[in-house]
Amino acid sequence: MRLRNATLSASRGIFVPIRDEEGRKDEVADLVAAFNKMVAEIEKRQDQLVQSRKMASIGTFTSGIAHELNNPINNISLIVESLLEDEDLSDEERSRLYRDLLEQSERTSEIVKNLLDFSRTDHSEVEEVRLDELVEKTARLIKNELRLHHIRFSKEIREPLPSLHLDRSGFQQVLLNLFLNAVQAMEEGGELRVSLGLTRRGELRMDVRDTGKGIPLSHLDRVFDPFFTTKKEGMGTGLGLSVSYGIVKKHGGRIEVRSRPGNGACFSIFLPVEKSRERE
Repeated sequence: MRLRNATLSASRGIFVPIRDEEGRKDEVADLVAAFNKMVAEIEKRQDQLVQSRKMASIGTFTSGIAHELNNPINNISLIVESLLEDEDLSDEERSRLYRDLLEQSERTSEIVKNLLDFSRTDHSEVEEVRLDELVEKTARLIKNELRLHHIRFSKEIREPLPSLHLDRSGFQQVLLNLFLNAVQAMEEGGELRVSLGLTRRGELRMDVRDTGKGIPLSHLDRVFDPFFTTKKEGMGTGLGLSVSYGIVKKHGGRIEVRSRPGNGACFSIFLPVEKSRERE
């Protein structure tokens, strides 16, 4: 029965090893050992796939990150030039420039830190996460992409939200995949809206809506399939949503999509609050 249930879970993308019975040596024990080895290998490959998607995502918005870094670096250069060349500055003016210099340095440091946190290759670690803060942090990563594509970003929190225990880096990958897909769907600009709230079933719900071209009805059942993509050749591998689906499932949640051609798309993530608290 345990093997049957574990196999059914695996068919739904949930890979949980079966607890071995000590001292048992028969064909069932060998089958359990083989199943657990398969689960461990799939988990390893999944982590590698998530990391490869991170690198692909970074490549997508590299120009935006470069622009974000260039602004404070240029400001630092101008401030230093003013301090070196203008000998008639008052103490008050010099103090103001020093404060500006510190502010721009901290801004540069924060951009680099966000990028390093996102791209880190160490193993996933469950920690206490506020989803509203993670949404804001992820939006800052693609700030320049939003500006270049004339896309407005907004966030709505319907009620006070509890913290969840999640793999912060993995879940940020989910958000980034959804945000970048939305940006690519709005070639002529639009709005990216994120709303968060609680459901009556005790779940935290997050909706990511865009005002883009939408998804054809015939494609809705396949958007989470590996390698399925409607993008032009060279624009996507079809793995972003599949990876996101796996990460959400790993946290005991689910992800759904609603869309109509010409009316944008809405991806909804549901995460169990109580199960998250039990991980403490």
